[in-house]
Amino acid sequence: MNYKITNRATGSLFEARSQEPLLSASRRAQLHFNHSCLNGHCGRCMAELVEGEVSYPALPPVALEAEQSLPDEAPTGNRKILLCQAVAESDLTIIAREPAALKNIQTKIAQARVHSIEFPVDDVACIKLDLEEHKPLTYLAGQYLEVILTSGKRRAFSIANAPDDSGLLELHIRHVQGGGFTDHVFDQMTVGDPIDLEVPLGTFFLRSRSERPILCVTGGTGFAPIKAIVEELILRHEHSKESRPVHLYWGAQSAGELYQHDRVTQWVDELPWFSYTPVISNINGHSGLRLGWVHEAVVDDHPDLAGFDVYMSGPPALVDAGRASFRRHGLPRRHLYYDSFEFAPDILALMAQQDDAASGLTAAE
Repeated sequence: MNYKITNRATGSLFEARSQEPLLSASRRAQLHFNHSCLNGHCGRCMAELVEGEVSYPALPPVALEAEQSLPDEAPTGNRKILLCQAVAESDLTIIAREPAALKNIQTKIAQARVHSIEFPVDDVACIKLDLEEHKPLTYLAGQYLEVILTSGKRRAFSIANAPDDSGLLELHIRHVQGGGFTDHVFDQMTVGDPIDLEVPLGTFFLRSRSERPILCVTGGTGFAPIKAIVEELILRHEHSKESRPVHLYWGAQSAGELYQHDRVTQWVDELPWFSYTPVISNINGHSGLRLGWVHEAVVDDHPDLAGFDVYMSGPPALVDAGRASFRRHGLPRRHLYYDSFEFAPDILALMAQQDDAASGLTAAE
């Protein structure tokens, strides 16, 4: 049975199949609702339910519980739902953000070939893919793609370069020991290898109509979409379409994990509107850099965030901590844009097994 879904915010209409998450149904209809982690944790796909009933048969809407502890700027009386997990039990009327900039962005299945591979540090690969059949590809800086494996499984990676006419897409891939795809990248992938993709995806991108100064906050390979956004800002500054200052905070456990630190310091030297604060959490690996947690460095420097746009990407722990902290320091929800780098469920299970093994645990325990 299919259910009709109406987005009162935009007038968009789409249908959801029985037991189909609302976000999946909207993507089939080429509609673009805000989202990120796809597993109910980050809250990026939160919407309001005006009419109808939903259920959560797959994963619990964890982010709804977390939302209750954050300031609510404009209570409406409507129920909040997570589009990535909510399943329609009737026709629905919702209120959901549908960024206008994505209206003409069409996702497609495409084949690419590996153009180049570099390893700036031992556990990060920077890969460029050649999409010769789709030059130029239309996407927005900050969006991501999915690599389609031969098994049918998918792996999501942010596009690390701003759109240009080259037809190349850059990915930053961290090695997960025992992860089939990343093992292949680090041990077997060669220039010329074919890769199937779905591209572009996601609602993390630069909002160009704002005049508010920008804070970029990232951790690990969450730098990838931030790099694309900064490159887009560089182009906009060159064409006098942009004048906002930008400050990047990049967090890592040690200085060696800032795998493109030299590139960022070059931006600092060349761009008068750009500044940079690397933040190291491991006191033994700081190399003279600032110590602490990256989200805490942001609020220490900017205790009142009411006047900023914040773009945040990286591991779920960073995104969760940043969301809560930044809201408490005055950042309006509508000016916080984030991309939570969740692992695929099978990779999470593998990592949990590795943690158990490292702790000496067994299945019986």
